[in-house]
Amino acid sequence: MGKPTGFIDYERRPMPARPPLVRLHDISVEASGRDAVFRTASSPAAQLWLDDARLTGPGRTVSKMWTEGWGGVYVTDISLTDSRDGIWATLARNANLERIGSDPFSGSRVVINSSVIDVDRQGTDFHPDIYQIYGPGTTFDNLIVYGLGAYDAKAQGIFARGCDAVNNSAFVNVAIECVDDTMLSQWRVPSNHVLFWHVTHLSKPFWWREDPARGVYGANWRNVHVQASVFETILSEVPLDEVTFSDNHYISTTGLRPGSEYTTGDPRLVDRRRNNFLPAPGSPLLNRIGVPLWQATKEPSSHVGAAVEPPQASGSTSGS
Repeated sequence: MGKPTGFIDYERRPMPARPPLVRLHDISVEASGRDAVFRTASSPAAQLWLDDARLTGPGRTVSKMWTEGWGGVYVTDISLTDSRDGIWATLARNANLERIGSDPFSGSRVVINSSVIDVDRQGTDFHPDIYQIYGPGTTFDNLIVYGLGAYDAKAQGIFARGCDAVNNSAFVNVAIECVDDTMLSQWRVPSNHVLFWHVTHLSKPFWWREDPARGVYGANWRNVHVQASVFETILSEVPLDEVTFSDNHYISTTGLRPGSEYTTGDPRLVDRRRNNFLPAPGSPLLNRIGVPLWQATKEPSSHVGAAVEPPQASGSTSGS
């Protein structure tokens, strides 16, 4: 397929009772203008699956939607560059984003084995978040982020605010390096049964907060577990008694160090400047957990991260 510069419309009538799934495979698109690239006016709304796609936006400072009108958007094996935002996909797998101005992943229910490189809002009033959870009046359930790596990100990392709750969700094998002077990660929503396992969060704090402007006071967190992870430091506006921290590493020796069996100081990663966050020989992250959280693979992930390794581990047990 060529490289259209306008948009792709899909409309079909009469529609069957079950909305169709439209798959676009092996395409390259260079977008221009501000209209949505992939849009539909079908009723009921069709679902879109972008597979093996190479997408180039009009530049990271240009406000532009990629999709419009679809009942669900699914992306697999895509690259997306030079765009204000990523695609607001229900599911994203093997999505590699570069040169983004604002939010790479917003509203995505599932993100698997994906990467973000170079987020920069310079010259704009954008407020970028690597993974954003926001939806007034919405309770998010069963969010899964597995194998996400974000590097050279002048952005907030994980940002949760402005929804009723986040429940039954997991962040596993996630590596984020926030390099903006002021931006960090914030968790400001009531939550029940949320896991942060093998999360590497470098350069800026992870901040647990209430949100009085939206009626969220105190520690509205239940059954939240943070385990085998690496943090620059932890900040909190309220006591963290309702969050279980265990077997974590805190790089800062002066900030909060919640939980048990933690270590502090230099994690001794292979090469942070080259985004290799694997633990080097002699790292305090090695051989820490008696019972592995899952079976380690023989080969490290293509998106490398640190986090705490189980004994006898071969390769990466966390990362992105």
